[in-house]
Amino acid sequence: MWKEANLGTHDLSLCIPRPKGKKHEAFQLILLSSTDIDDARAIGRIQELHRLGGGSNVAVVFLLDRDGSQGGMEAFMRLHIQIVNTCMMPIIPLAAVDALPAALEGFRSSLMASRTAHPAPADATRDLLPYCTIGTPLSRYSVDVLGMSCLSFRQLLAEIGLDEGRRRIRSVLEPAEAESLLSFWAHEFSTA
Repeated sequence: MWKEANLGTHDLSLCIPRPKGKKHEAFQLILLSSTDIDDARAIGRIQELHRLGGGSNVAVVFLLDRDGSQGGMEAFMRLHIQIVNTCMMPIIPLAAVDALPAALEGFRSSLMASRTAHPAPADATRDLLPYCTIGTPLSRYSVDVLGMSCLSFRQLLAEIGLDEGRRRIRSVLEPAEAESLLSFWAHEFSTA
């Protein structure tokens, strides 16, 4: 069933039924084409949707050849490269506008099958760490680097509490990301 509404953060909302009679969950999607790739507002919309959704239940539907040109796949790859470090989310390629309903149904079916077969384990440190910043979330690379040396928030806070630990963090992260992370934790404290 389709319902038209004015959605500020996304273009489509796709309902995914949960197994065993639980309520459905909504998956928010942004519609883009190759003409949107060079527009900073489009990338900003993707980042905002990713941030608001906590990185889950969000995706981009990308129209490959809006005007029949052959540059659609190149634009698709450029989009992937632009967002891969900050916004891990599916990008659904769309060959033509009239293929949208079938693409969404295929996406929904694959989500339902994967969620019933393999529920995702929770990893609070890796899931929350990107958002422990002032401003832009940490890149996946930075989260991985921190995850190799600090296996928990307790260890990370212990590092941040020491001058040597802050120096180590500054040495392994990009300067802007390191300062954003350290600024966030300057206003927080450990209770353990």
